[in-house]
Amino acid sequence: MHIYIDQTIRYYLFYFKFRNTRIIGVECTNPIIKSLQMHAAN
Repeated sequence: MHIYIDQTIRYYLFYFKFRNTRIIGVECTNPIIKSLQMHAAN
């Protein structure tokens, strides 16, 4: 569970770091969604 939380925090930090770029739409939301789906599957 701690690993999952750490990964989520890293994605949020990545989002806040690059939130002013065009990348946020795909490169930030997709990893979060995928991580949530993987966590739900496990």
